[in-house]
Amino acid sequence: MRILQLHNHHGSLGGAMEVLAHEAELLIGAGHAVRTYALAPTDELGLGRVRAGAKAVWNVEACREVAAHIKDFRPDVVHVHTPFPLLSPAVFRTAKRLGVPTVTTLHSYRYSCIAATCHRNGTVCE
Repeated sequence: MRILQLHNHHGSLGGAMEVLAHEAELLIGAGHAVRTYALAPTDELGLGRVRAGAKAVWNVEACREVAAHIKDFRPDVVHVHTPFPLLSPAVFRTAKRLGVPTVTTLHSYRYSCIAATCHRNGTVCE
């Protein structure tokens, strides 16, 4: 099986990046072909908050890059690891448009809680 893994690279090796790397190792060890594409922030602070926020909702540049990887690598599946904030939900549409199924692993609560903690004022959000 050919698997394209997508992730946001935050500049430091954290839990999500560890999972991504170990998963790739295990899949390759099992005989699968794996390509990992981790979108790194360019100058998100220099872009301004509005533009960075808009890219979190729909990142056209990420769509173009992911489409190029899909066309070149021709994966059987795209595994999206936490698309927020750089990849954006747009990558799912790109994969669907190109006929490639997707699976998702969310490594944080960012989609349901912008603070990623699920806590507010010292209590769990409901």
